[in-house]
Amino acid sequence: PTRSMNSTNRSPTRGGVNARGSTNANSKYAYKKKKKVAPNVVDNPNYYSMESRLVQIKDPIQRAGVRLLWAAAIPIQTQARRFLARQVAIKRMCAVLTIQAFVRRWLAERDLEIAIWSAIQVQAAFRGWFARDSLEDNHYCATQIQRVVRGYLSTMHVFEDLYSITIVQSVVRMHLAINDAVDRLSSCIAIQSWWRGIKTRDHLEEMDYSAVAVQANWRRYLAQMSYQFDIIDIIIVQSVARRWKTCRILASVKLQCFARVCIANARFDEKMAMNSLVTRHTSATKIQARWRSHTAQMTLLEYIASVKIQARWRSHAA
Repeated sequence: PTRSMNSTNRSPTRGGVNARGSTNANSKYAYKKKKKVAPNVVDNPNYYSMESRLVQIKDPIQRAGVRLLWAAAIPIQTQARRFLARQVAIKRMCAVLTIQAFVRRWLAERDLEIAIWSAIQVQAAFRGWFARDSLEDNHYCATQIQRVVRGYLSTMHVFEDLYSITIVQSVVRMHLAINDAVDRLSSCIAIQSWWRGIKTRDHLEEMDYSAVAVQANWRRYLAQMSYQFDIIDIIIVQSVARRWKTCRILASVKLQCFARVCIANARFDEKMAMNSLVTRHTSATKIQARWRSHTAQMTLLEYIASVKIQARWRSHAA
């Protein structure tokens, strides 16, 4: 729309030129000349200004329409120019990248050829040096292997001699150790028998002493219990007698009868307690006699067994 308006604005000027007497050929020639040589609009800032265009328009409505069209055309032109500039930059960048790729490829191929030639030269030199050095190493290794094998053979002979000597020593030491063990075992058995006899005698003495202590404690306990029961009976009788003395004569007679009955019962209980005490003493005496006879029999059997063991041992030792 802007170009159409500009073309309409410039049309009177072109018409004025034709009216001055210029021919069609000259006008065409001038048009072609203008197309070939474009005007330098960059040096003319009025070409881009809207005010210079609006001055030429007299109608205010048309002037407002031109302003609206100009305001809409500016963003479109900006985007279009931006797109064209971006395309040009992309094409230039692609060209630069293509040139760089070809140059880098040529440099890489050249460096690769140089590196391959250098590697071949280094490999040739190294292989020659390695062949010479490996020959010397093989000679040195063969010498060392011979030395090690000869040393190993001599060492094995020495180890065989040492092994034979060690076997003989171990057999002799085994027989000596067996003899020492037999002597120690016999000594240990003798010491054990002697010690067991001592422990058995001590244990018997301790059992006798314990039995006597148990009997003494039991008798003391029985005596204390009988004395306490007697005291309790006396106290009960005294309390009953003192309580019923203050009663009437009939009560005193009944109390006397009751007291006599209690005394008779107490005497009967004392007699029964004395009889049970005598019975217990007799039982304890019988138990002691049986235990002492058992102890004496066991002691005699142990003594006979020890005598037999000593006789067997002495006969074996002789």
